[in-house]
Amino acid sequence: MRTWLCVAALLILPLLVYWPTVTHEYGFRDDYAHLREVRERPGWLTTLTTAHGRPVYGAALEASLQTVDRVSELTTLRMISALLIGVVGVLLWWQLRRSGWTEVQAAAMGAAVTLLPGAQVVVGWAIAWPVALGLVAALAGFALVERGFATAGLKRAALVAAGGALYVVAGTTYQTSAMFVVAPLVAVLLLREGTTTRRDALWVAAHIVVLFLALVAGFLAADALIPENAVPEATRTTLEPDIWLKFLWFLRNPLPNSMGLFALRDRFATPLWFWFVVAGVVAVIVMGFLYGTKTRQQRLRWLVAALLLPFVAHSVSLAASSQAIG
Repeated sequence: MRTWLCVAALLILPLLVYWPTVTHEYGFRDDYAHLREVRERPGWLTTLTTAHGRPVYGAALEASLQTVDRVSELTTLRMISALLIGVVGVLLWWQLRRSGWTEVQAAAMGAAVTLLPGAQVVVGWAIAWPVALGLVAALAGFALVERGFATAGLKRAALVAAGGALYVVAGTTYQTSAMFVVAPLVAVLLLREGTTTRRDALWVAAHIVVLFLALVAGFLAADALIPENAVPEATRTTLEPDIWLKFLWFLRNPLPNSMGLFALRDRFATPLWFWFVVAGVVAVIVMGFLYGTKTRQQRLRWLVAALLLPFVAHSVSLAASSQAIG
């Protein structure tokens, strides 16, 4: 009974929190622009997003916009986003519970993820609903891959392949949605039992290899779908020529933004409160390392989670020749 209550609460929470936004009659500029494209140039939206390596995003969005005739009907897309974000919370909670987190800890993490600023943008922006679909695919893919690693033989291969296929779906919907698997990866790593440091390293490497192979496969498939010279080459599909400049951008923007959690940062006038939150998060990480780890293996896990995996999570944006976080 308690399990079903948690599931229901995590599904209902985004609907309650975002209800005023979901039901309000409005649209953003890109909502209107894409609605016009779908009507005046059928298929162009899918072609354009495929050029950015996101064919699933374009196909799903174009199919959903074809049924929208009035601004008020954008409510349906925002409702879908809210429901999918709720599913994201449930999947994360379920994975954490299986990994040894307590009911309260897992539920708190699942709820927090559904309310982060990124989730707020996805729900509030009608055309962003496929991003939530990508998050669901990524988390489901991780669950299958992790289960596959715990088995052997043909079952192992089938589960890992199925998980990798979901990674492809997530990556070709929105590349950064696929990278969300780093969240459950860290959560599981910190509480793994009965393993050695070497086995931890192999386990993390195996998960990352499956993820990146899926992303490469998705990118190649998307590239093959684009007719030659159909659209100008997208900047984000080329590699960053100045890696050090991109690294500096990462340290100045995405990294502190992620540590700010619910505190928003204005690029022109960042409030002091934002930096207090960042400092608090850094302090918690340091305190966790100093006082929450009791063995060398636990300390190494903490260092990998804090110093390596954030770069893995943001690797797509770091590699792309674009300073857009998505």
